[in-house]
Amino acid sequence: MIVPLMLPLMRSLNVSMLQFGMIFCFNMYLGLITPPVGTAMLLGKQIAGTTVSETIRECMPMFIAGVVLLILITYVPAFTTWIPGLG
Repeated sequence: MIVPLMLPLMRSLNVSMLQFGMIFCFNMYLGLITPPVGTAMLLGKQIAGTTVSETIRECMPMFIAGVVLLILITYVPAFTTWIPGLG
């Protein structure tokens, strides 16, 4: 629901649609593993039969890597667009 609202803003800021898609997808990924709404994390907790605190501790390295990658995707456009630029 938010993409149609953000798309004109991204176009006015001259952000590549590929880069915007990557930023959006990584934000969604981080939202799915971040409590309290982190449905992917809660589903993993339920399947593994562990506690929330154990699951959060195990998710933390992936969360930190995701945040670093999100920063790279957001502030270094060449990080996202160099592979499609080869073709």
